[in-house]
Amino acid sequence: MIVQDPLSKYPRLGKYALIFSIIPGYFHEYAAEEVIEQSLNRQSVHGFLKLLQDKNVAIAFPSHYKGKYAINPEVILDYAQVYTPFFIKEAKRTLGRVLTRGDEVQDFYIDFLLQLSSFKLSGKGDLNGVLSRCKDTALYPFFRSRDAVKGLILVMACRKEWHPLFAKLSKENKVLAWNLFMDAAAGKSEDFSLGCSKELFLSLGDTIREDVVTWFASEYDLYRTGFSGFTFDQLSDDYWTKDLLKGIFLASHGNFKEGQKGVLSALKEDVKYHRGHFVYYKNPIFFRPIRNVFLTAVLFLDRGSASTARKISSLLKKTEEFSKDIASDMAALVFTFIDNPEKITPFDHEAMASRLKENDSSLAIFVLAVLCKIFSYADYRSILESHLAKRKKENNPPLKYILQQALDALNPNDPEVTKLTAELKCPPLLSHYATLSEWQFGLDKLLNYSKILKKPTSKISRARIVYLVDIDTFDIQPYRQKSKDGITWSKGTAVSMSSFAEMLPEMDEADQIAAAKVVRVNSRVARLRGVEVLYELADTGRTFLMLEPEVPFEIHRDRLRIEVKKDSGGSYETTTNIDFAENLRTDPHYAFKLDGSILTIYKITDKEHKVLELLNNIRKLPGEAKSKLAEILENISGEIPVSSELLKSSSGLEALKASSKITFQIIPDSSATEFNVRAFVRPAEGCELTVAPGEGLDTLAALVKRKPMRILRNLQAEKANWEQMSEKLEEFSAWEGGDRLWTLDTMRCLEFMETLREASKIADIEWPEGAKLTVRRAPISFPDLRLKVNSVDRWFSLDGTVSIDGKTQLKINQILDKLKDRVGNFIHLEGSEYVLITNKLLKQLEILEDVSSKKKDELLISKFSGTALEALKENGSEVTGDKSYENLQERILKAQEIEFFIPSGLEAQLRQYQREGFEWLMRLCTWGAGGILADDMGLGKTVQAIAVLLGRKILGPSLLVVPTAVLYNWKSEMVRFAPGLRFADFNSGNREEILKNLKDYDVILCTYGVLNTEIEALCKVEWNLAVLDEAHAIKNKATQTSHSVMKINAQGRILLSGTPIQNDLSEIWNLFEFANPGYLGSYQQFGDRFILPIEKKKDKEKQHLLKQLISPFILRRTKAEVLDELPEKTELIVPVELSEEEMAIYENIRTRTLSGLQSEKINPIEALMALTKLRQAACSPELIDKHLTIPSSKIRVFLELVSELKENKHRALVFSQFTSFLALVRQALDKAGIEYLYLDGSVPAAQRKKLVETFQNGDMPLFLISLKAGGTGLNLTAADYVIHLDPWWNPAVEDQASDRAYRIGQKRPVTIYKLISEKTVEQKILELHKTKKNLADAHCSKEAMSLRSFLRRKFWNCCSFPKLERF
Repeated sequence: MIVQDPLSKYPRLGKYALIFSIIPGYFHEYAAEEVIEQSLNRQSVHGFLKLLQDKNVAIAFPSHYKGKYAINPEVILDYAQVYTPFFIKEAKRTLGRVLTRGDEVQDFYIDFLLQLSSFKLSGKGDLNGVLSRCKDTALYPFFRSRDAVKGLILVMACRKEWHPLFAKLSKENKVLAWNLFMDAAAGKSEDFSLGCSKELFLSLGDTIREDVVTWFASEYDLYRTGFSGFTFDQLSDDYWTKDLLKGIFLASHGNFKEGQKGVLSALKEDVKYHRGHFVYYKNPIFFRPIRNVFLTAVLFLDRGSASTARKISSLLKKTEEFSKDIASDMAALVFTFIDNPEKITPFDHEAMASRLKENDSSLAIFVLAVLCKIFSYADYRSILESHLAKRKKENNPPLKYILQQALDALNPNDPEVTKLTAELKCPPLLSHYATLSEWQFGLDKLLNYSKILKKPTSKISRARIVYLVDIDTFDIQPYRQKSKDGITWSKGTAVSMSSFAEMLPEMDEADQIAAAKVVRVNSRVARLRGVEVLYELADTGRTFLMLEPEVPFEIHRDRLRIEVKKDSGGSYETTTNIDFAENLRTDPHYAFKLDGSILTIYKITDKEHKVLELLNNIRKLPGEAKSKLAEILENISGEIPVSSELLKSSSGLEALKASSKITFQIIPDSSATEFNVRAFVRPAEGCELTVAPGEGLDTLAALVKRKPMRILRNLQAEKANWEQMSEKLEEFSAWEGGDRLWTLDTMRCLEFMETLREASKIADIEWPEGAKLTVRRAPISFPDLRLKVNSVDRWFSLDGTVSIDGKTQLKINQILDKLKDRVGNFIHLEGSEYVLITNKLLKQLEILEDVSSKKKDELLISKFSGTALEALKENGSEVTGDKSYENLQERILKAQEIEFFIPSGLEAQLRQYQREGFEWLMRLCTWGAGGILADDMGLGKTVQAIAVLLGRKILGPSLLVVPTAVLYNWKSEMVRFAPGLRFADFNSGNREEILKNLKDYDVILCTYGVLNTEIEALCKVEWNLAVLDEAHAIKNKATQTSHSVMKINAQGRILLSGTPIQNDLSEIWNLFEFANPGYLGSYQQFGDRFILPIEKKKDKEKQHLLKQLISPFILRRTKAEVLDELPEKTELIVPVELSEEEMAIYENIRTRTLSGLQSEKINPIEALMALTKLRQAACSPELIDKHLTIPSSKIRVFLELVSELKENKHRALVFSQFTSFLALVRQALDKAGIEYLYLDGSVPAAQRKKLVETFQNGDMPLFLISLKAGGTGLNLTAADYVIHLDPWWNPAVEDQASDRAYRIGQKRPVTIYKLISEKTVEQKILELHKTKKNLADAHCSKEAMSLRSFLRRKFWNCCSFPKLERF
């Protein structure tokens, strides 16, 4: 028979009573929504659960399931006797009608309850079978079963009557039960009692014993028995909580450094663990709130150290949201105090105190104890005392450890503290805090805040309030905007009126006044409206049109004025700038005029209102009213500004000659990054009245420094001054809004002010109180700079000062630091003070900054940067140096004056540009610098280098490093052009003998490969010259070749490369690091200074600056510039249409690649391999699968082209990057009976030379060459046609290959054919060529460009978009 169901007493449940007898605990928080949704009567179920919560049977869910409820897990154990087999059977049948049929977790849960029922009724229950079903499979995830019963496991572990069930568990299930228990208990508060659960799990065997002791030590024992309940030896090293406990223990005993180390180590692991398990968890603080109290307390103990301040600052920056619990809120409050004390306001403490007043948990008491120790805020102490008294009265004291901290915070001498210290075996952590008195706390806070004020740059506002205004109704909607740089702002989000009225942290004084004017219409509606509010927002620069939010709504303030003029008939006409009947009809205190998007508001006093009312009826007066009218004007001039000729002869007012200077009032917005400027005449200092320059009457009456005065204006002088200023300000016309108004950013404002400074005789600047930019009087120029140079190894150390106004002295490194944050040509000094720096000096200092490095406080520049210092000296700066510096400057000067003659042993007639190249290299080498000869391919870099080697041979042997492919070419060229140059082939000769007898040689010829193996021997020699041919071989600083080359010791360094930059700017850095070590700074500095700004931000100024820096050491001439005699070169694209079969194969590879990328089944490396396959498929299907017999359309077109060339007696070079494709081409040529020569990378160097000579001296029609093997060092001018069978990513490589034919010695026009398969990746590669074509010249003579990121982007464009056009 079924025992009476305790839940049946709730009649509202009706037929669902049976369901809710079985579901307690199963419907845990994550499944609650599903239960409610699947129930037949949602409202009834929801209402019933709310009723159960009121009876303490159900519990509410966390905030993310607001309004949902579940049965308290503890309740089920009290009702377990109802679960008889009959009951379970009936329950399953009933549940099947309500919930999804066949739910395995539902069945698992019911079977679990069945075992509980069996144990309760007969003592025979066994959970092994049920728990064994908790295994992870794709269809049956473990976490669903775990969540179904973990709450029950927790409560059962805390109640002894259920312990026998645990004792029956298998070893594996005991571990499972322990894990379920930990999972359920982890979310409980510190006050939650785990009763006898520790005793239970310790009894379950050694497998989990160490874990049990460790877990309870950190989660439970610490708060109840302190460090008396365990020893550190008992704790598992596998748990990071051991670090936490050790950290707390050490900090409590005064070892703050090691204590902090332990707590931060635990923090790192805690964050790592929780981020791995909860994707939503982003914060870098502890997951459990109470641990953040320890973190805060331990960090604050060492708050004075810079390292702690940095850690706290890092935590603040990385934390997305603190306000999830009171412990995290407290951490934010304390951390902010240390990191940036200006954020600590009474409101923060009030809000925190309000939350803590309603919460008397042990956690809240611990938080209060920490806050009492840190902040001198009386409410914290009174709340803490109240909570302790309340819990004592209820016989429910806080946990012992927390009670110890709280009592120590209130009174360290309390005997109870001593008693608890003995029990817990640990002094109070908070006992190390020195309690601050009111004056100490205030002084500390002031000291911290003063450090902020000391910072040289003003803080940029990152958030602000703007207002959208309906110009028809003057309804106002506040918006909150954010900014990363304080200059550009987000679109913003609307702020509710309730939030706005409660004040937001980013509000300034105008915002706060406006917020106080929010009117509540009813309990649900509030609004912000009216001229009165807009008057407070005038001139803030933060008002915009409601219908066009991007259009500013300008609001200005003005005041009432009266003007009396005499007309032609002798009558006096009175006018005001406000019409009484029209402007004051709705509000007696505010009048306004709306002109488009410009609103002028007049605030009217009661006295002014009365005068207007009386004047309204007597606008025109006869001549006999003159004396009385003059008296009236004198009387009211103390309240209202008046202008009239009647005042000229007034004896009642003291006369004052007005100033005719134009005043420019500058009003910054809230972020101080935008400035509104208005121009007017202020007749006298201390006079509120302003007038338009040269307009109106020449006599005014107004208050001047609170005294009524008669002001006499010079209208002609005002007009002349305004005309002069208008002319001077012409360059700012783009920012003028009409009616003498400008809107300027900071840089324009400073330039505007500099113009006004130069015109100070006729112009004044006026700022609102407390908001002012200051420009120092005299700009910094060359004579203000003094430098002293000292030699340090291969560097120069710079020391010096810049004089500002002849008073302030700034060190040179300070000035260079300030250049980074300059605003136009202005550098920021302190606060709101700026100084202008002349454009010419600025450019020179930027060069100096970009070639200098900092080592501690020392400023260092490479000795190759001496020219930058000389440029400063030539322009008037004082530059003095030690002997080493003076000697270098003397060598540079002499090198410029020497006339270098072509060596007599050179058997070649150098062209003019080659002579210039020779002289340029000789000058550089003479004073010890290196250079890059980057002439276009075919312009004779080799012969220029040979001339230099010959010209300097008297100074000792030189090392010449070349690619293997051109070794024999160099040997033959030296024999040909410089037979008197003694050289040794280090590759084939006896290397040891060569090095022993170096005096017998002028040049040692060596390949890059041999250099790598013999560098240790070669670097011991001090070479006269080191010459690198095809120097782009060292473009990658990470390669072995680059490392080897950098070890070479040489007096002069020459690099030869037709393509010094092939892909990105990092390559030019490495070339220069060899040519002139240190000149461009470290790689990191070069990246920050140039690569990032130029490649990522497209910074044209940095691009120009880099060109300036490298141009003295790099010489590049193109054929178009220097060779008039070279014949015409023509490039033609030959389109190849693939057959249907070829396209089918191509499309198959393409679609499979895209599919793999979309599903992430292939990685980028595999995608790159697939891209290579696509390129091969565009050439021939046989390259994909040798068994395919589909004819190649590209080979067919090639043969047709060759046939035509052969008929017309032309000879061609044929290039492909795929040797496998060249093999197919050879088969086709053999079959057609067409002769050819062939060269690839496997051909030995000696044989290459013979092949080249055979082609040059014979009549062979074709020379097939692999792109890599024939791209450099070959002279093949016998060909007048070049055929590229397939395109390569980098056009420079193709150009190098083409220039084997198009070079000096070529007499016939050269035609270059590129065979491109249509609708394939080859067309995409051709598009890349357009972007990359001029890269080699980018920083030598043409526009800069970035390719690395572009290539990556293009690669993914080619491979990863599902609806990509065919390529």
